[in-house]
Amino acid sequence: MVRVRSGQQLQVPDQLGHLVPRPDQADDEHGQVVGVFVVSGNEDFLLHVAVADNQQLYAFVIDKLTERPEVADVRTSVIYEHLRNHAVAPARP
Repeated sequence: MVRVRSGQQLQVPDQLGHLVPRPDQADDEHGQVVGVFVVSGNEDFLLHVAVADNQQLYAFVIDKLTERPEVADVRTSVIYEHLRNHAVAPARP
């Protein structure tokens, strides 16, 4: 999760490329941004990144995110398991 400094505004997708690599740009040293989500709440973005290990995650956060002046805070979470329902029931009217 990424929180942008107060007074700073990032427009998706115009300015987001200056903050993190776009989802279609791989970076072998730092992993790959798989998805970018604009979220509500205390944070502004959720970044889904694919990395080889915790060291690569740390390098991504330090080298790609916290060096940016507009980034106020970064919070990481590691996903241990992903379960997915491929069938979604239709929404009720």
